[in-house]
Amino acid sequence: MVIKKDNNQSRKRGIKASRQKLDAAMLAVGLKTQTALAKKIAEQEGLATPPKDMVNRAFRQLPVEPISLERIAEALCVPAYQLYLTSEDTEAPVIKTTPQPVDSKQSSTDKVHDDIIENKKRWQSPAFIFVFLLAILITSYQFFFPPTNTENSNKVRPPASIEIVKLGIINSDDTINKAITNRLSQQLSPTVKLVKHWPKSVMQLDQLDWSKSVEADYVITWKITNLERFSHLTVYLLDQHQRIMLYNDALLTVSLNKQLGLLTNRIAQTFTTFIQTGSVLSIDGLTLQNEAVEQFMLAMQYLNQENTLANLSRAEARLQRAIRIDANFARAQGALCTTLLRKASLSSDVKMIGETEDTCTQALKIAPVEESLQGMANFTRAKGKLEDSMAYYQDILAMNPGYTDALYGQFKVVQKQAAQQKQPALYSDAINIIDNAIAQEPESWRAYFLKSHLLYRIGKPIEAITTLQKSVEKDENFNNLNNLGTMHFCQGDMEQAKQAFLKVNKLERDPSWIIEHQLASLFQFLGETNKAVEYAERGMALLTTEKVDGHFDPWITKALAYQADGNKQVAHESFAKALQIAERLRIAGKAPGNTEVQLVYIKVADAYIDEQSIEQPTKQQLLNELNEVASKATIPNALVRLMLAYVMLGEFEPARPIYKQIVGMCPGFVKDPILAPLAS
Repeated sequence: MVIKKDNNQSRKRGIKASRQKLDAAMLAVGLKTQTALAKKIAEQEGLATPPKDMVNRAFRQLPVEPISLERIAEALCVPAYQLYLTSEDTEAPVIKTTPQPVDSKQSSTDKVHDDIIENKKRWQSPAFIFVFLLAILITSYQFFFPPTNTENSNKVRPPASIEIVKLGIINSDDTINKAITNRLSQQLSPTVKLVKHWPKSVMQLDQLDWSKSVEADYVITWKITNLERFSHLTVYLLDQHQRIMLYNDALLTVSLNKQLGLLTNRIAQTFTTFIQTGSVLSIDGLTLQNEAVEQFMLAMQYLNQENTLANLSRAEARLQRAIRIDANFARAQGALCTTLLRKASLSSDVKMIGETEDTCTQALKIAPVEESLQGMANFTRAKGKLEDSMAYYQDILAMNPGYTDALYGQFKVVQKQAAQQKQPALYSDAINIIDNAIAQEPESWRAYFLKSHLLYRIGKPIEAITTLQKSVEKDENFNNLNNLGTMHFCQGDMEQAKQAFLKVNKLERDPSWIIEHQLASLFQFLGETNKAVEYAERGMALLTTEKVDGHFDPWITKALAYQADGNKQVAHESFAKALQIAERLRIAGKAPGNTEVQLVYIKVADAYIDEQSIEQPTKQQLLNELNEVASKATIPNALVRLMLAYVMLGEFEPARPIYKQIVGMCPGFVKDPILAPLAS
């Protein structure tokens, strides 16, 4: 999404809805006022208060969050994209004075319906009844004998020879359109007669009149619409009888200029094929189904937002819909592969990663487009085949140097190689790769986010926080604010950590138990145990809302909060629930080594509650279990809990190496009183 900055550095984010389309959709479902629409949204979502401000903002054609427009669209029973304000709409003037309340008696929607009610008697006249019956007869005739569609209908016979075709290439003369026009002209001028000059007034006519107006057999034109990072290019061939879709594609906006040669070559080839055969065939892996591309665009919008299960599920639904429309749409199939891999990663589900293989390989079988190659690159990286993964990313960049997501993938591969091979010098290579991504797509929040994570990991916390703040400036979201809060916490800046976590709750996003439990842990650390319990419970309430299963961490947070607040019974009950979930995950084979460490930690923490010490023989039994799984701890969370388990068992020596690592990475955390024996 492009962020516009005014002189005060304030940012307006979101997308605009068309007032005309909103009014039409309201009429279709029988809603008379904006207030009625807001109430319907409240009923559907179980809200105590109708979201009148959100509805009013959409009707005033001001930017709203994508999820807000999704909510409005669901209440109006239409896809959200059908409400978007596009260049083809006539924007209603935005009123700059103070807006009236949404339940104003004289809203424009009310006036439309007042007119309908005033003229209701006309519906009862014999003349109107006759016209109504005639309309039914006409509709019935059209149902049984449908008219010929003027788009992609190839009834008109093309000329026998391309050399005698007279072609006009018509579009506006902004930078990108002029570049497309010039390239198309160069590629087609040797084979057809081009109309080199045409009056600008032609574009005011109906498109089916363009060819006649410029005295051409055909006219090629196109439109480009943008949605966050992606551009949708649709190319049409016009004559006096029909509009035929020649080409349809969606690609990263930053790669558009670098891909113009390929795009115009494809358009020219498709045009030549149509003139010679009378048929239009889609390019392998692409689709001529407009709705499939629109669903793909919406899915990529969700994939670009914060990495949450809710957003990934939305993207998955859109991509599945696109594939149902056109099973050979490789871009959608490849993006689905990446989406499923992200869901598996968030759930720490090793089995689910393996289950995505069929989706990923199917995408590549259809066609080696950027998204299908990216899917296979991500899959092989998840399976630890780093050389294969890097080769796929290189194939993408050879095909499309502007495909930033491939650079993100290479960055992650090199990071893994540096860790596995114990070669810190490779981290510099990773930084160079992500810097190239930033230079290529400077408005993206994700590149700064990824870079900050590595900077913190290699011991540059101040630089990491500065970089992460740039990510927040580009797009405040759950991922970067959560990390920012964690980094501030680790540096001992508790107030800044709290503000970052609290800011997530103020965003118009899906609520998350993770942030609530981050705050619970923070307040517990600060000794504000009543607030720790409050936020722990708020997080637990969201678990059902998010339909998340398989997370033992929230139960551990709840147990620790209640333990700190003096309620041992609830602490024991919560640890028992955490143990039950962790055992189920261990049996299912999800993150096996780390899960086994967590299992022992939960047993130790539960035993530690009552006496703040663990007696024999329980202590020796737990210590044996801990020693058995200690080498399996690989992720930071498991390492920290391994250290804490040793400390609670009074075994300080095996905990010291982990403590030394944490002192360097997160000095704020080691201020916890339970770790005091390790400080000496």
